[in-house]
Amino acid sequence: MTSEQFEAFIAQAGVDAGAVGAGERLLLPEPQVDEARTARAGVGLVPAGLLRVRSDALAAAGIAAGFDEDTRALVLTAPADLAFGFAEAGQRYTSGNAGGTQFHVPTDRPSAFGLWSAAGPLAIGSIDARAIELRAVYAWPAPLAFADSGVKGNSGVETPNDSGVGKARSRWEETLSAGRVARAIEPAASREATAAARRWTRGISADQRALIERFAIVEAHGIAARLERLQDGLGLDDSLDLAWQALCWDRDDVEGIRVLLREAGAGQALVSALRAIDDAGRAVRFSWPSEVDVHDDRLQLVSEADPGAWWGSTRRQVVWL
Repeated sequence: MTSEQFEAFIAQAGVDAGAVGAGERLLLPEPQVDEARTARAGVGLVPAGLLRVRSDALAAAGIAAGFDEDTRALVLTAPADLAFGFAEAGQRYTSGNAGGTQFHVPTDRPSAFGLWSAAGPLAIGSIDARAIELRAVYAWPAPLAFADSGVKGNSGVETPNDSGVGKARSRWEETLSAGRVARAIEPAASREATAAARRWTRGISADQRALIERFAIVEAHGIAARLERLQDGLGLDDSLDLAWQALCWDRDDVEGIRVLLREAGAGQALVSALRAIDDAGRAVRFSWPSEVDVHDDRLQLVSEADPGAWWGSTRRQVVWL
């Protein structure tokens, strides 16, 4: 995507550059002469017969992608409760166009496009002769900087990656951090920072809160899928404790978003999504192998704050309500 196209999208969407996530570049598959092919089964929302395309940027917005090798089109699909719209660069987008669940994007010509919900932009993409570039868009203001808490919410904050090199946190990661501060899960957060985090969502628009809720619901759907896999294959192995710890942290992050939205009188759809997930989580926790210990400072705090939270430390008994 050219800098001109990027700037045009920023202007149309009314967001700052920090709201746009890091780019991912997916190479287009090249057809081979006499290539042997078999019928492909559908995977999740990807229709049968399509080559599955893995895109973290699209997945974050609840959109699945497949590639039709016959028509050379990118096929974007979402469930009805996460409907979205498509607009090429230069087209004026209106919220009334956001009711679609599947769009075909030709890849045989260069183009740039945006994906939108009724509340605002979700992702931006571009296509050239060899690849598709995609970026998630988190179209709400950056959370406040919690200067006295040791936890910063500005777009320029860097966190170390696996190689030890710093990388800027996405707007979504900043928002998750704000949720942890709001619930005093961040150990360095002061009372003033916690109060400021709780007030933050009251000062943003209803559409911006709706966008935050959408991304949180997508996270919740992912947690549900992981719980289902655990429930189907729960057993003693070397990775069960790590898988459960990661799942519990992610569930707790979504809890932070629920609290942020509740402070602004919003988040009812997220609450509904979490209700079924928590039923499944309690079922897995009820049958948890006593030999597998999953405990850390964060999970201890969860258990102390909410004795009914199934995602707390396994050393604490869950209070069944």
